[in-house]
Amino acid sequence: MAENSAVAPIYADYSLEIYAKGMLQGCPPVITTDPNKLRLQAKKVMREDAYNYIAGGAGERATMDANRLAFRQWKIVPRMMRPNAPRDLKVALFGEQYGKMKAK
Repeated sequence: MAENSAVAPIYADYSLEIYAKGMLQGCPPVITTDPNKLRLQAKKVMREDAYNYIAGGAGERATMDANRLAFRQWKIVPRMMRPNAPRDLKVALFGEQYGKMKAK
């Protein structure tokens, strides 16, 4: 069997670390996963004019309403009893590649 040059991270370990720090050590994540609280967190760090532009839906709110509806469509899909081979989580944004896995 050939030696694998890159070891994919175990994402379940990352989730476990977040939960353990929050529940056992009293150190919750810096950024919330609640979209309504996330809006309030953003307001604290954004310039007022920038926040107002985004919070106002950048126009007539149609895009913001569509985005909220799309966000509500997401569901957690359990991985139990399913194939869970390593996944390629790389993404290209604005010409930059993110998520390249390095060997541990």
